[in-house]
Formats: sequence, structure tokens, C-alpha cells
Amino acid sequence: MSMSRFARIAALSSLSMSVALVFAAPARSQTLLDLLLNKPQVQRAPVAQPGFPPPPKPKPAAKPIKKILPPSFLDYKADPLAQFSAAKVVTTTAVSVGAIGGFGLAEGVAVAGDVQIAAEKPVTDALAKLYGEAPAFLWVSGFDPKTSALAIAAHLAEAARYGLDAEDYAIALPAHRWNASDMATRMVELTRFEFQLSAAIARYVRDVEGGRINPNRISGFYDIASKVPDLASVVRGLAGEADPVAALEARHPQEPEYARLQAELAALRKSGAAAPVVIAEGTLIRPGSAHPELGKVLEAMRRSAGDALLTDHAPVLAGFDPSMPYAGPIVDFVKAWQAAKGLKPDGIIGSRSIRAAVGTSDAEKLRKVELALEKMRWFPDAYGGRYVFINQPAFTATYYNNDVAELTTRTVIGTKTNQTYLFHDMIEYVEFNPTWGVPQSIIVNEFLPKLRANPGYLDAKGYEVYNAKGQKISSRAVNWSAVGTAVPVSVIQPGGDGNALGDLKIMFPNKHSIYMHDTPARDLFARDVRAFSHGCVRLQQPHEMAAKVLGITLADVEARLAKPTNRMNVKQRLPVYVAYFTAWPNEQGGIDYFDDIYERDTHLLKAIEKTRAVRAAES
Repeated sequence: MSMSRFARIAALSSLSMSVALVFAAPARSQTLLDLLLNKPQVQRAPVAQPGFPPPPKPKPAAKPIKKILPPSFLDYKADPLAQFSAAKVVTTTAVSVGAIGGFGLAEGVAVAGDVQIAAEKPVTDALAKLYGEAPAFLWVSGFDPKTSALAIAAHLAEAARYGLDAEDYAIALPAHRWNASDMATRMVELTRFEFQLSAAIARYVRDVEGGRINPNRISGFYDIASKVPDLASVVRGLAGEADPVAALEARHPQEPEYARLQAELAALRKSGAAAPVVIAEGTLIRPGSAHPELGKVLEAMRRSAGDALLTDHAPVLAGFDPSMPYAGPIVDFVKAWQAAKGLKPDGIIGSRSIRAAVGTSDAEKLRKVELALEKMRWFPDAYGGRYVFINQPAFTATYYNNDVAELTTRTVIGTKTNQTYLFHDMIEYVEFNPTWGVPQSIIVNEFLPKLRANPGYLDAKGYEVYNAKGQKISSRAVNWSAVGTAVPVSVIQPGGDGNALGDLKIMFPNKHSIYMHDTPARDLFARDVRAFSHGCVRLQQPHEMAAKVLGITLADVEARLAKPTNRMNVKQRLPVYVAYFTAWPNEQGGIDYFDDIYERDTHLLKAIEKTRAVRAAES
């Protein structure tokens, strides 16, 4: 049946309305023509329609999380050599070569034509100052070197005794006998000797007082203040010393550990003949058992033990029979030896104990001792009678009073990524039931991903958030998606149970935010390798260390802990040395050797080699 006229009109009207609606619809709809032609849908920006609310704005993309990276090792740059020219500093005069009583420096420079010295700029600057202010001989009298000059030259030639390179201070000595008919040659010889000896002394003093290497160029984890002695004044002063060699030796670090390391260096160089003890791989000896490797293990422990430990256990070691079971007094010796080495004193002889006993060859010990002597020159010449010494590779912190170790406690230090810095500072106060100001690096690297998923994360965990005005706000009030490496708020964990710093923190305020503190993670102290923190130093015995530092009793510490967050200032000047020694004297009279956990010795060796290469070019 054909469609009526009215039906056709209605259908056409309906079709027209549909077409109009299609073209008037938001951009996300397709036109009728597109539908008929089967064209794909095209996305366009929303358009506001009269009588309707505006479409929502697209949500901005979250700012990428760029982690805050710790420092890294650097490409060490050795000090370049500068040039000293005697002719530019000393005004020459007319020469009387045949003079019998001697000659002046100006005459010597005139005869020599010029004397040039290649050395580090502080050394050449010292020469220019020294001879510019007073152009006269310091080390020559008449036509011979002074006795004091020859004594100094002999001392410099033995620089290897301190782990230094004697070649760095080598000078050409004037001939013992000389030809009076050839005065010009003698004058040249003595003039060159004068400048060379002063340059060698200046370099030597610079090296022994501050080290050959600038540690801050090795890594950003180093923060050591440079020592800048007045080299010109030192050289001039030595020329007037009755015993210049003793004066030079006094320029070395005066701590007893330096002398003990120097003695160890000499012993290692002399003995090198002792055959190493070889222990079967996989050896594990428990108390109460017998083992064929026990005799060799005890020999290795005996060699690496200090004199005091050997004296205390001498009868046991002397009467030991390898066929005897591992029990009784022998176990006691092993436990004492383990404790002295910073190992868990459980009497179980496993890989860690064996490595501590025989894992370091004489060659490696020699290298570690030489590096230890270099590192000691970076620190102050005298640590002070009362101080705290933290040795990172040993995982220990020791409190000294009148240079006597009164407390040594195990520590947990930074991971290989978040290393504990190398520096020294002053302990100022102890805070009890401390708050923890979360470092920016932890907020960005660890908290930020969690906060983007859950903005209330900090609130739920009990942290407090403060804006730039110091007002406490909810962590939900921060747009964490817009936060990059610059966090616009500070995050504090209140003191009390669960605080990451435990009961207390011992503060020596520094730009690295490093300090000593307690920790709820007590189980980590049972491990031999304890590198787990973000860089701060956790103490196994924080209460005892706080009592020593403050000069109070443990009961006083407990009384402080019974109160809300409070602090107590240190009454006396108290240095703290955050150090890194893989060879260090122990309290039993021996030298302990430790693993290079951060590979800092490796990079120090590279720096020394680069310095040697630059200095070798001076010839």
C-alpha cells in the first residue's frame, strides 16, 4: 500500500530533524554523510552549547617523577704543573766568578742563565714569594751545601717510609768534591740545588700536611676542608731550625695511629716472605666438632691477631693439637678474635671469619696501609683527646676520652647507592624522642609514587605535613601530581614509637644531613656487613653513646627519654670524624683490614696514578 501524503511529510520531517541534530551534535558524533559513507569517527574538542554547562577541562598530566640522585665518583683531575723561573724573580748582578769567599744568589742565577722548576702552583708561588722577598741562599754556604740541607735531602729520599713516592722530592745533590779551577760549574750546581731543594721541601710539606690527593675531586661523597700551609714561611723557617728533620717529621699527622700504620708498612715490606695460609674452600667449623682445616684456620687467626689477644690466649694456642675437637678454650679464643675483628662472636668459623683471617694478601695489606696513611693526612693533625671516630668499612663508632677508647659500638651505614659521606664536624646536642625531618630525596624517590596513588598516605602513616608558611596541612591538600624534585612542603615524623630514629639522635649539624641515631631495626646489627641506611649512622648502643657524649649517666639518659621530645647540648668541644679506613689499628695492638665496601680505595688509587703521571712529566 502506498504511503499517504501526510505520512510522507512526517517521514521527511523526521529525517530533516535527524540530519539537523547530527550536524548540531557535539564533535564526538558523526554526520549522516559520514555514517552513509562509513567514515571513521573524528575526535574534536568539545564545544559549549547554548543552555548547557561548559564541558570539563582536560586533567593535566602528572609531572614525571625525576629521582634525586646521590653523588657519584668523578673523573679525578690532578693538579697541573706550573713553571717557576728564577731569572724572573731574582735580579741578576755582575758576577765575580773567581771569588774565594762565596757568591750571592743573584750571581748564581746570572751564571746559571736561569733555573726553572716545574711543580704545582702553590709550590711555584711559594718559591716566587720566598726568593722575591729575600733573594738569598738558604741552603748554601760558601761553595758547599749546608749540613742541614743535606740532612733534609736525605730525609726526603726516604719518603717511602710514609707511603709517599721519593721520586716526587728527588733533587740533584752537588758533588762532594769540586774543581776550584772551574768555579762557574760549581756556582751553577749550587744554584740549581738551592731552588730544587726549596721546591722539594714545599711539595713535601704540602703532601704530608694535606695529602697528595684532593679527596673532594674523587667523589661528591667527600667533604674535607683543604689545608693551605704558608709554604714560603715553612721553607724559610726550616732553614733556621737546629734540627730541620725533626721539624719536617712534626709536619706529619701526630696521632698514634699514624705511627702504627707506618710501622706496619715497614713490617710488611720487610717480611713479605711469610707463605700464605690456604684453607679449603667451603670450610665451616662449628663448636664441638673436629675438622682437618682447624689447625690452618687457627694459624691464620694467630697471624692476624693483636699482641694483647695472643698474650691472653698464649697457653691455649701453645698447647693446641690439630687432632683435638674444636671446643673449650679454643672456641673462646676464636670468639675473642671475632669480636676484635668486628664479626659476630659466635665461635662459628665460616666464610666471613676465614676471609678476615686469610683473605687479605700482604700485597693488598701494603696497599691498604699506604692509602690509610694518605687518608690520615686529610684529617686534622690531632684529633683531640675526646672525640668520636666512625670507621665506615669497620661498621663501628668509637668514643675516645683522653685518647682511650671507652666505647665501641656496631653501626649500620649507608647503602652503596646512598653512601655515608666522608667529613668531620662538631657534635652539638642530643635529641631525645626525636622528630624526623624526612629528607627531600626520600620524599621524591620513595614517598612520591605512593602519594600519587594515595594522597592521604602520609596522614595514614602518622607523618605531619607543613606548607611554606609553617602551617600544618593534610597530605591530601598537596597536588602530588604536580610535584617534581622541588617539594613545596616539609614532612615530619613525630617522636615516639615507630619513629625511624628510635629513642634519640646525636647531632653534628651539616649540609649532608648525616647524624648518629637509634633505630627500631635492631636485627641488622647481627649482620657482619651492615650497609642498609640512607646515609645516616645507626648505633647499636645509642643510649651508651649519648651518655658518653653528654658526660651523663645511663640513668640520666633514661630520665630524658621519659619526657616528650627534648634536647641536651654538649658541654665541651667534641669532634666527630666520619672516616673511611680499610686498614686501621685495633685496641689489641694489631692492624685490622676491611673490605672496600664503597670502592673508594679503587678510585683513590686511580687518583694517585694520575698524580704520578703529571708529576713524572716535570722531568
